[in-house]
Amino acid sequence: MSTSIKKINTSELIALAVHGDAFVYRSKRGIALIDGGGSSAKLGKKLAQELPAVEHLDVVVCTHADQDHANGLKSVIADWRTARRGQVSIGEFWLPGRWMDVVKRGVKDPKSLMSDLIHALDEGKLDETRLLLWPDTDEGDDNGDIPRRLARLFSTSGSSIEFDHVSRNANEPIDVENQALAEGDTQSSFSKPHPSEGEFNQDFQEPFEPDWLGAMRERKASVIDERDATHIFQSTRRRVVYRMGHHPHLRARNLPKTVGTSDATGRYCLALIDAAEAIVNIAKQAIVEGVPIRWFDQELYADTLRARGGQPNFLLPMNSVELRSTPTAVALPVLYYLSLSKANRESLAFYAPAETGCHGVVFCADTRLGTGRGGKTPFQVYPSMAKSDQIGTAPHHGAESAAHAYSFATRFGITHWVCAANGRTKPGRSFQKIAKNQRCCTACPLKVRPFSTIKLSLRSNAFALSTTCSCP
Repeated sequence: MSTSIKKINTSELIALAVHGDAFVYRSKRGIALIDGGGSSAKLGKKLAQELPAVEHLDVVVCTHADQDHANGLKSVIADWRTARRGQVSIGEFWLPGRWMDVVKRGVKDPKSLMSDLIHALDEGKLDETRLLLWPDTDEGDDNGDIPRRLARLFSTSGSSIEFDHVSRNANEPIDVENQALAEGDTQSSFSKPHPSEGEFNQDFQEPFEPDWLGAMRERKASVIDERDATHIFQSTRRRVVYRMGHHPHLRARNLPKTVGTSDATGRYCLALIDAAEAIVNIAKQAIVEGVPIRWFDQELYADTLRARGGQPNFLLPMNSVELRSTPTAVALPVLYYLSLSKANRESLAFYAPAETGCHGVVFCADTRLGTGRGGKTPFQVYPSMAKSDQIGTAPHHGAESAAHAYSFATRFGITHWVCAANGRTKPGRSFQKIAKNQRCCTACPLKVRPFSTIKLSLRSNAFALSTTCSCP
């Protein structure tokens, strides 16, 4: 079942009913899929059902590695192709920059990566990272010092790590506000254009690709073995579950005493394995299908609080910088980046500028729309946000832990919110306090209506939520 407003011929936002974030943004400049929910099979079917005439997505974004955002993208091309019973294609994948090291190691040698994870578990390092990234309260310890604290934890040298003096050369990443194809211009471009879905211009800069990724594309047959990688991830999960069982005979094998891990740390380790598998599979898909990848780095943004890159007039980063070269930073174990990828509030956020006569869209993912302690420093504010109202995707599925984002609604021009349910988290008090005609959910918490896709026309003179929220 699908709920919609009116037939449209301009911009459209679709919240797919797939249990998790999966938003399709359509405009005359292209089509983007932001996150994929929790199942590739379900996502493929929904894409075929809701977009029967579409066979090409210009951009597919994965904001972070949480299951209800990333799992649906693990084999999206194959599952969409199967559901549609025809050829489909993707122009670009946009992925977090901190995934680079996980992809480099995990695609080539997942066994070594998983061995390091088990070693960190046995040494007790994951107990500390769990407390840092998975605090016991909703408020959490959400401050800008998390990367530094994790770095010190995973550093083997024991020396102090000074991030302020680390060069992360990005070769002047694209600044969409000051270039010829700036926000407000009438054209945009992609490396793989699809003329029927928008207007494109081919002189925009191609995505940066590190040498090692290019080498993987050239010898993809030798580096990609789905069965072997799947077995390695499953075997590692069994090893973690074994350690969670507190078996008495572990000591007889001279394993460290810390091997009898707590259930909480064990669950965190299993979540890291899930994240690694999702990251590796998404990257393998891009390699096999020949899809370019754009990388968006949050640490570069943290240095200047200025987002750069993306596709002008179509989709812009709010808390990251598009990489134009491989970052040069302190050498850290890949588990540092894998751990950060599991921090919900360390996800990417994007902004789709409004077309003439339409609303724009702010894709919050699981962020609070801010950085720093408590997320109280707002993300990038683009000039065009003052020229039109925006639709916001409810942060963290409307959970109260991300409630601070609603305090930024006026700053970003957000007037309405769309919540994509994940089947576990119910919208919190702050979301429910929003006026009923300014919010809607794919899954009604009170079950007044069935789990359903929401289609919203973004035309300013026709916009109205198609359903009245029934929450108290």
